[in-house]
Amino acid sequence: MTPPCKDCKDRVVGCHAKCERYAKWRVDHAKEKDQYNKSTEFDRYLHGTKMQNIADWYAKQRRKNKNY
Repeated sequence: MTPPCKDCKDRVVGCHAKCERYAKWRVDHAKEKDQYNKSTEFDRYLHGTKMQNIADWYAKQRRKNKNY
């Protein structure tokens, strides 16, 4: 999500403190970022669980077959 400051004609040093468009963008961006972080955290959890299940299966196979 591109901030509204890009190519803004009213942009000056310190304008973020009083810019309504920027304030709205920050709120929307924070919500979007939180959603993304929650989804990737869940994806990492699922991936980790899947990898652990695979490792457990291989360990079980090794215990069953000493030659494996």
